[in-house]
Amino acid sequence: IIEKEFIAKWLKDNGLYLRDRVRPLIFLDFEAFQFNFPLQSSWGQDWHLFQYSAHVLENESNLIELKPYLHNLEPEPRRLFCNNLISGLKGFLSRGAKVVVYNQSFEKSRLKECLEFMPDIRADLEEITSNMIDLMVPFQKLWYYSPEQRGGYTLKIVYPLMLRILGIDFSAEVKDYNSLRIKNGIEAVSAYQRYAASSLRYSEF
Repeated sequence: IIEKEFIAKWLKDNGLYLRDRVRPLIFLDFEAFQFNFPLQSSWGQDWHLFQYSAHVLENESNLIELKPYLHNLEPEPRRLFCNNLISGLKGFLSRGAKVVVYNQSFEKSRLKECLEFMPDIRADLEEITSNMIDLMVPFQKLWYYSPEQRGGYTLKIVYPLMLRILGIDFSAEVKDYNSLRIKNGIEAVSAYQRYAASSLRYSEF
């Protein structure tokens, strides 16, 4: 199933046609986990945002990797996470950049939770959430569907399909991916939790 008219309109409305685009695109991804008790008293008992990665597409041939963020167990993790995120994206957002995510409900929900604790940076966080574009939409709405998806539309399912349609050989990329020690969000969370548990002294729990 390929609903070309719906997809074309969605791409145009969101400024995602590369040939027409004049503003940067920021590709953003969060990693977080939820815990029932805080690892430190200042962490609270909610989602813990511990990592983000961001890449900026200035034009078709210029992809910039921004400095990634990994929380180093200092107090006030929400504040550190958000301050680093705002600092990294602000220059591009001031030029009208759009923030591209996959399954925006996750990133938006985490930032909205941060607003409750940090009203002083509300405007900066709302600038990020209001400019988000969710790449999952065409697959979620079944504007594109292949039997190979078997009812799913996670990024790991649709990404290889899109490369295949575009005639891009991704065998080398798959090989590199399979060689990674951490291959997905669940493994990233598990690795970070082990790191946090082993690094914090008992008195800090």
